[in-house]
Order: sequence, then structure tokens, then C-alpha cells
Amino acid sequence: MQTALQMFEGLLRTAVDSKLLTLQAERKFSDWLFDVRKQMEDDIVAKGNIKKILSGFAYEDAQGILHYFYDAKPEVTYEEKGEIRLAGCILYASISKRNII
Repeated sequence: MQTALQMFEGLLRTAVDSKLLTLQAERKFSDWLFDVRKQMEDDIVAKGNIKKILSGFAYEDAQGILHYFYDAKPEVTYEEKGEIRLAGCILYASISKRNII
């Protein structure tokens, strides 16, 4: 993937130098490249079995508005659920989804 991005970046420079692409279009493509590279940094590279857990729940506040809470750490979800319970909100079913990559 990185090689393809480098090739695209080179093509982008060539297109601008050849005046086939405006500076405004070049800026948009450069921003897109930056975003893609940032996402690649944030992605987890799996080497072996990695557990990913997502847990959450729904609750209704005093005004009757439905809210959702979720987090990658079950202990954070558990603590938040306790605080919301103490606030007098109506709690609905909790979920926990575990994937092994």
C-alpha cells in the first residue's frame, strides 16, 4: 500500500509540474494522501492473535432521550454504566463483542 501511495505522490508532482493539475487540485490530493497515511499509522498491524473487544449499552435520560455509550475497554463501560445508573437513568441491554484477529 505504501508503494502505491508513493507512486501516486510522484504522479501528482509530475502532473503539477506539467501543468496538467491545478495547485488547488494538488492540495486536495495532498490532503487526501495525508489522511490515508494517518489512518495507516492508526491501524493495528496484527502479528498473531490480538483480541479486540467492544462493549456498550443504551440508556434513556430524564428527558426521555435515548443515548448510546461504547468503549474498547469493558472496565470503562462498566464504570460509566454505574455512574449513569446512579444518575437515575433507565438502562437497557449491554453488549460485548469480542473478535480475535
